[in-house]
Amino acid sequence: MRLARELLRNALGGPKRHAGFGDKPMASSVLVARTKPDGLEYLLRAAPVAWTDASELAQHYTTVRDATRAALRLPSRFRAFALPFHGEA
Repeated sequence: MRLARELLRNALGGPKRHAGFGDKPMASSVLVARTKPDGLEYLLRAAPVAWTDASELAQHYTTVRDATRAALRLPSRFRAFALPFHGEA
């Protein structure tokens, strides 16, 4: 659990607990991710259930809601979650 929290904090740019709305740009897209011992894996596009280390090859969603729905439809053993992505989709 600690690893997942640390990876999420790093992906979002560190802890900003009292940041205002204009401090950070909005995410350009949202990915479905899961943790692994050495980092994150992302749900691969155009495959039923396949994972990749490269965020460029991952399925990008336009809303957190869509990515969360996709993550929740996967088997629970994957422990997948929606992760905002700041970069080119």
